[in-house]
Amino acid sequence: MAFKNKVLLTSLNNLPFEEYRRLLTNVNNEDYCTSPPVKPAPGDVILYHNSSKPMDWKSDQFRWREYGRKKIPKADPYLQCIYYKSFVVDKKFTKMAYSLLSDGKFASTTIVHYFGSTDGIIETPHGNTNLKPENDNFRPHVMTAKSQLQCQKDNLVGPPKQLYRKQVTLVDAHPAQEPVMAPRNYKQCANTVAVERQRRMLSSDDVFGLYILHEEVPNFIQNMQLIPNFVVVLMTKNMAEVFTTISHLPEVVLHYDTTFNIGDFYLSILIFKHPLFESKPVIPLAYLMHHTKKYEVHKVFFETVLLRCNALGYKGLKIVTDREAAIIKAIKTVLPDIKLFYCWNHLQRDVGFWLKKKSNSEQSDEIIYKNNIWDLLDSESETEFCQKLQQMSSVWSAEFLNYFNKHLKIDLLSSGKWILQHPNVNIYEDRSGITNNPSESFNAVLKRLFTSEVKAQICAISIYQLCLHYEKEIIRGLSKLGEYKLSDKYCIEFYIPPKDSVYQKPSVNLDQVPYCFKNKEINQAISDEERDYSIFSLAKLLVIQNRVKHLPELQCFAVRGESDDYLVKLFSEKNDTCTCRLKKKCHHIKAVRMSINYMDIEQDRAKLHTLLRKSRGFITGRKKIPKNVAVVDAADDSELFHAEKDTIKSFMIPTATKSDSVKRRFIQKPQDNEITPTKICRTHSTPKRYNNDNIIDTTQFSSICSNVVDTEIPKEKPIIISDGGHTFFKTHTDVPSFSINNKLHDTQQDTFEMKYNKLQTFKVCGRYVNKKHLEPLYHTKDSVKDSTELYLYGTVIGVYLSILCHEENNTDKSVTFFTCDDMILSHYNESETANMTMLKVGMREFLTYRVPEYDIVLLPVCKFNHCYLIVVFTKLYNIMFLDSNLNSVNRDDIKFTIKLFKLYYNFFGKDFDEKRFTIYGPKVFQQFNGYDCGVYACLFGETIIKKNNNHHQYHLQCNLPVYKNIIKNKILDYMRKDTEPPIAYKFDKTKLKMFPYKCSVNISTQMTCYALPGNTDPMDYLTNIANNYWTDISYCDKSGCPDPQNQNQDPSTTIEWVYCKTGHHWFHIQCMGLDVCDITENSYICPSCRA
Repeated sequence: MAFKNKVLLTSLNNLPFEEYRRLLTNVNNEDYCTSPPVKPAPGDVILYHNSSKPMDWKSDQFRWREYGRKKIPKADPYLQCIYYKSFVVDKKFTKMAYSLLSDGKFASTTIVHYFGSTDGIIETPHGNTNLKPENDNFRPHVMTAKSQLQCQKDNLVGPPKQLYRKQVTLVDAHPAQEPVMAPRNYKQCANTVAVERQRRMLSSDDVFGLYILHEEVPNFIQNMQLIPNFVVVLMTKNMAEVFTTISHLPEVVLHYDTTFNIGDFYLSILIFKHPLFESKPVIPLAYLMHHTKKYEVHKVFFETVLLRCNALGYKGLKIVTDREAAIIKAIKTVLPDIKLFYCWNHLQRDVGFWLKKKSNSEQSDEIIYKNNIWDLLDSESETEFCQKLQQMSSVWSAEFLNYFNKHLKIDLLSSGKWILQHPNVNIYEDRSGITNNPSESFNAVLKRLFTSEVKAQICAISIYQLCLHYEKEIIRGLSKLGEYKLSDKYCIEFYIPPKDSVYQKPSVNLDQVPYCFKNKEINQAISDEERDYSIFSLAKLLVIQNRVKHLPELQCFAVRGESDDYLVKLFSEKNDTCTCRLKKKCHHIKAVRMSINYMDIEQDRAKLHTLLRKSRGFITGRKKIPKNVAVVDAADDSELFHAEKDTIKSFMIPTATKSDSVKRRFIQKPQDNEITPTKICRTHSTPKRYNNDNIIDTTQFSSICSNVVDTEIPKEKPIIISDGGHTFFKTHTDVPSFSINNKLHDTQQDTFEMKYNKLQTFKVCGRYVNKKHLEPLYHTKDSVKDSTELYLYGTVIGVYLSILCHEENNTDKSVTFFTCDDMILSHYNESETANMTMLKVGMREFLTYRVPEYDIVLLPVCKFNHCYLIVVFTKLYNIMFLDSNLNSVNRDDIKFTIKLFKLYYNFFGKDFDEKRFTIYGPKVFQQFNGYDCGVYACLFGETIIKKNNNHHQYHLQCNLPVYKNIIKNKILDYMRKDTEPPIAYKFDKTKLKMFPYKCSVNISTQMTCYALPGNTDPMDYLTNIANNYWTDISYCDKSGCPDPQNQNQDPSTTIEWVYCKTGHHWFHIQCMGLDVCDITENSYICPSCRA
């Protein structure tokens, strides 16, 4: 429908002033317009009235220059007249805007009168572009409505990209008015927000802004000095009183730490854990903004806080900090009576920093020294400390021993476990000792508050708002309100009835303070897709996108980056090089290592080195120590090394760890030297022979296998997939193409396992599996050299979930389940040929088993050494991307999945709309290591199929090996049985051969969500989704339904539904042309199923 301006009257000449006054005074609803006109003609008189958007009349899609204002008439003025002339033809085309003086500057009612001629007016571009009107990409420039610009200025919290999307979506105007009522583009939103943020700051000068803040908010900036050092101390009077109230309690512990990257300054925070509340919330007491980390700076801070809060000098107080010399000296000088303790984590970290300065130190040295320090701190008494120290120091390097005695020993003696457990201190925490974690947690709060670096005045205002929040929340907690729950111990003494609570009013109106989250990257383009920019994620993305190529002639790898190509050469982990700016430790090198599955080989002996200040030139290639035991050789310059020849020069140090990082080591006593290290159970228990019958070990065998020619491999045919002339070899998701005599330990095998050969194939619930596939289920972390041996085959995941589907489908439940072959998605995106082959293989499976007719379809994926699960809820039009190492949803896999469903429906001539689907990437259980992803894929599938959470305990209790054993036993049990595959259907194979596999699938960003409906807990949602399956359906499956989701439903009307019992479809009764009276319960079959 064409747009037509609402013209009050037409006159080529000016009207009398009294006539304008009469028209402005006597306004009728039928006369005025509420939206801006669109290119009005000369002579038009427009009466504009809109109290919420008073200035939008200016945006009439012509370009104007204001050239005067006048109050008329001269004698007794009652009108304001503004004169405009054309930007293009000057005064040949003009307009005058009249408003009543009594209405003020922003009058809600305005008369706009146009004069002259539009001849010669052409559309012009924006002033910053050189495009001419005759260019195909030319965009005419028009002035955006004032109301739209004001809306942009009022939304400063979110990123401009999000603001642009929101405003474009919310615009409700005629298409002809869209150019002025909607934002011009993302750049306009970004510029508007940036200018407004700058305007709302206290001052363009940061230091002067802090001074103004002090004038506006008294008793907040307690001290500010510029010379000789920049120091700003922030603390509220109320927070000082709160601390004074509880400072005498024995549980009070102060923490002091410095955080970075808030702005072009350091921010040090003095915090305490509030003892009156059960959760012991971390409360900030005072803040220090400074440019240098000098003793004088921290001294000024503690002197200022002590002056404003005398309770800080209380003799029984305890404070925990790191070992920064300036901080320690300042505390001891200003607060001599306070008890000072050091964070155990920082003590170990300082050892690591010191070792990294030594050119020939290695990671094994660092781990051993760090764990020796931990073990010393964890001593039960000073006597035990001295005994451990005497034994450990005998194998230490002379230089480290000197460093320990000079810089560490006194601090360890003052912060040992026996000190922390003393009744007068009593701050020891199990498994961690004493740490500065409360400070780290509050630093994390600040990093979430400031998404990027901000100015000092903005930081100070944000801190003021944060202080007001904590003060009020503490008072609410004392009144048994809010998030803080009063501890039973102090409930009687400190309880304040709500009616007696006194809340401090802000010194300034918080609505008027400047904007507190100034984003430095405001003018940078933001992509539509959220991305994780960690080194691992960027490297993984390069591998997934097939950007890594090997160049044998150059003996290097080529990596195609975002803007350029780079060459990577691999030597050792420390000496790898890249041609990018970083040269080392970049994500290009990481991507190359991932693409070739490069793994460091561990060895069983670690040796402490003589620590030299001067480099020896070549760094030897020692590897990491094993996880279960370390035999430590004495350093060359240690006391033990120079002892008599018959003295044992090494000690065995067993370890107890749950991850690759060693948390603690227990060193044995000298008399226990006869104990030998625990023997590691290797997968290959017998040596292998190769060609000339030379025995090779298991570590050599894996490398040899990659170079053996076909004639040297045992006569085992590789498993291939053949379809329509295409041949495709399966990758690591299935059994290797060579046979390995790899017997498991006899105690782990029953008679069934002894009876069959490892490569004898069994058909279980329509899926093929053999004993070789189950090997990772037998392995543990300590029984393998390479963690890749712990990865589950995709076949195991598919078979296990197929078994669960078989069990559940046979219980005659209303929801049906199907698990697809893992190879369909696991081999997708490897090459164009492979993609087409997988599309044909997947289509054949979909047609054979009528996969889309099932209610819940599970698709395991196992590629790039990672496993995850995609679940399609066909009747709910939902797709779940369940990944135990979730960075982002793999849109390519989702797109391929939807494409299979669309091709299936196209094959039968049915309509399919992918826009109906919503894609969820919920934050399900996350794995603790790099190899249990396949186990979690099984766990997620079992949660949905079995509709219970009994097996969640294996994750919550970190006991996944038990769950792996359950998976293994169930598969072995079904390998003994004869099971029926899912029901197979006949289809026209000739039609399939001629079937075109081309179809377009579009997935918009709006289709992807990371939060489930109602913000439900992801694991609870998966547990209950099958039980609530039919109650959650809200889609009409009738093709052409005008409102399938009832989004435009009138609340006063009731929508009647009918259910097809054969196809499990829901329809609006009105869409099917039925009458409610003609339908009996569970009797309806839709025409599609009837056919």
